[in-house]
Amino acid sequence: MDELQQQVYNALEPVREVYSTLLQNAVLRTRLGKAGLTDSEWREIESLAIKGPDQSAYELDIYALYSGIRAMLAFARALATNVKPALKQELSRTRSQATDSSRIAVEMTAANLDSNINILVDRLSDLYIAVSRLDENRHGPEKALRASFHDLADSRTWQIGAGS
Repeated sequence: MDELQQQVYNALEPVREVYSTLLQNAVLRTRLGKAGLTDSEWREIESLAIKGPDQSAYELDIYALYSGIRAMLAFARALATNVKPALKQELSRTRSQATDSSRIAVEMTAANLDSNINILVDRLSDLYIAVSRLDENRHGPEKALRASFHDLADSRTWQIGAGS
């Protein structure tokens, strides 16, 4: 495995860890069905997030990596724009149940969601840079597959708005 491919694997692992951590949160997991992602986006996210048997033995699919990054950004955006407001709305409706353990879990999730989204986006940015380098090395700057994902080169794509 060459150095650039290893850099992609090294950048991919933290993305997987953050995604896995987010999915382990029962409060988030039960609300992800309402996140507004398409079946295709979920498949691309899972493809990026699930580790295969021995990936070092396989040639990295750059197109699939870019697709997964795009879908994972959509996931982060859905957390910020769909799930977070729903959590806040739920909290405002249940103010009187301050001792309820489920309410505490929702409060903790809502309080940490911005930070977790930012961590995910930062890790995705690292992965995008590593994939771009590998892409240019394999295909050259003029024929890089990155051109098919022009939205990923736009800085506005990476502004998820987690702080809102």
